[in-house]
Amino acid sequence: ASDVDGEIVDAGCGPGHWTNFLAEQGYVARGVDLVPEFVTYATNTFPGVSYTLGSLDSLDADTGSIGGILSWYSLIHYEPE
Repeated sequence: ASDVDGEIVDAGCGPGHWTNFLAEQGYVARGVDLVPEFVTYATNTFPGVSYTLGSLDSLDADTGSIGGILSWYSLIHYEPE
């Protein structure tokens, strides 16, 4: 897919199915989650996709390097402000 410039980060990827969907569509996608069990499950279920343990508060990415962020049902754990 050429309509996104840079990697898409699935922030709070959970079991990894949306990250995998993005990868299947041809995007460079990486899942990040704070829960080790989710990262392990996602890595085992979708071995061709990158999943890492991490926080939404501090994504491991250089400024300007991200083409998009998916945060499906992850931001509900944060206060609105």
